[in-house]
Amino acid sequence: MPSQPLPADEPTPIDRPAVIRAHATLRIVVGLYALGLLQIGWQRQMDSAADNWQSIGQLLAAVSAATAAWCWSVRLWPLAAAGAAIVVLWQTAAVLLEPAAGPEPPWHLRRAAQMVDHLPRLAAPIALAWLWRWRPRTAPPGNTRSAVDVKAVRRIGWFLAAAAAAMFLLHAAKLIFAPDSVEVFLTRSFQRWYGYSLDRDAVQRTLWTIAAVDLGAVAALAIGRTRGSLCYMALWGMMTAASRVSAYGLFAWEEAFLRSANGGAALAALFLLECREPANDESCVHQKDRTT
Repeated sequence: MPSQPLPADEPTPIDRPAVIRAHATLRIVVGLYALGLLQIGWQRQMDSAADNWQSIGQLLAAVSAATAAWCWSVRLWPLAAAGAAIVVLWQTAAVLLEPAAGPEPPWHLRRAAQMVDHLPRLAAPIALAWLWRWRPRTAPPGNTRSAVDVKAVRRIGWFLAAAAAAMFLLHAAKLIFAPDSVEVFLTRSFQRWYGYSLDRDAVQRTLWTIAAVDLGAVAALAIGRTRGSLCYMALWGMMTAASRVSAYGLFAWEEAFLRSANGGAALAALFLLECREPANDESCVHQKDRTT
């Protein structure tokens, strides 16, 4: 039987709700990032010893991120793109121009590690502006299909997934080779919530286990097992962001907000990579009143 188009009243095979969920996730993530930047920039502005250019730059980046997050129309996607560009330029400059704290580790390695660690928070506003460009438009009357370029949407998903995977690779390397930089969040959280401290061996075993799972998730993503790996990255990324609050209390909320993209980027990628090309062939369509 020759292939026939779907009737106009049939829902589109494109998972349009997934695109909208990813768009909402990115808007929330970038909005939280803007709030975190605004709080830190305001604190530095109140601190007379802080560099004036850093506080002004953070406030400008916060306003730009908020602009990208709260654009309300597809027609304003260039404004979201401009906000994303300012955020990326400021974040890159802040990392590269930060004064060296000492000879170890080498300056260039430390800057490279910081850039990789910041990749999700850099990728989120870029993906948001990119997705604004391809967000589903309102379909004409009588046609529920939406003009979505599925290949472009999936490219955005892979862009976010790559940023999350690079960050998880770096975190695994930190857990193995520089555990002192991250174990404080684990030990302080246990001390605050359970009233006792973990011994050194237990902490080391826990960190190595987490590193092994991180590497496994990245390997699974590399071979195309996106759903399980991105679910893990989204969940664990959110937990690592929340660890700032669990370790230092609610007064560290801005640090958690800054890292909201650690899990949000993977969650948005999970939604976007679920989009599929529309199937116009009747043999690919299952309906209540007919079978293939």
